[in-house]
Amino acid sequence: YCFAIKALREDLPGSSLSNSTCITTDYPGLPAFNYMRSVTVSGENEITITDSVDVAAIVNGYILERSVNGGAFEAIDFRIAGAASVLVFVDADVEPATTSYQYRVVVLDGCGAASVVSNIGANIVLRVRAELSGLDILEWNGYEDWAGNVQFHTIQRSIETLPFSLIAILPPDPWYHADDVSNLTGTTGRFCYFVEALEAGNPSGINAVSRSNTACAVQEETVYIPNAFVIGGYNPVFKP
Repeated sequence: YCFAIKALREDLPGSSLSNSTCITTDYPGLPAFNYMRSVTVSGENEITITDSVDVAAIVNGYILERSVNGGAFEAIDFRIAGAASVLVFVDADVEPATTSYQYRVVVLDGCGAASVVSNIGANIVLRVRAELSGLDILEWNGYEDWAGNVQFHTIQRSIETLPFSLIAILPPDPWYHADDVSNLTGTTGRFCYFVEALEAGNPSGINAVSRSNTACAVQEETVYIPNAFVIGGYNPVFKP
């Protein structure tokens, strides 16, 4: 920065300019990293976002931004810089069963300007439909965006109101599974599911897990009705 003083006469035109003096200042150190570790569904209307930050950097704070179904990012939360190396945000204004949300964290440097932007994290949206064949069809989107890779997906299922239990471990893709529940006839036909993506190979050595929303499907009763009979035959009764 360079400075000079200019003197102006109040009653007559004219001015006088001093010499200039310059100084060099140190710019506050920028973060070496700003990494979004996970975005996971933590409730029916709740998503938890976890971000790792560089506490050695001199910054003013952190802005959490959100994009809804691929729209423009908007600021939804702010944290003042402190000693915590991990920031946990909870977004309770969401509908994770039907909507895709993308998140990122923007660092405000020591001068209050936006500087380092994190990677993007997005929730997993699971959808389930019941087929008359006795299959529940599960489809979901892949997790976005880890420094490592998705190692595998797990599927947990609950029958009626019973606790969830593991029913399948699947490769990173495809994002599809058919659950055959045709033999589970002694139930009300209501089955609920959630999917978890598990990370592997993160350079930091800390692998993350992201959970989807819980989605349910109800199998309809299957009733077979005869459409013909033979009078005097082996079974002359016409009924379901």
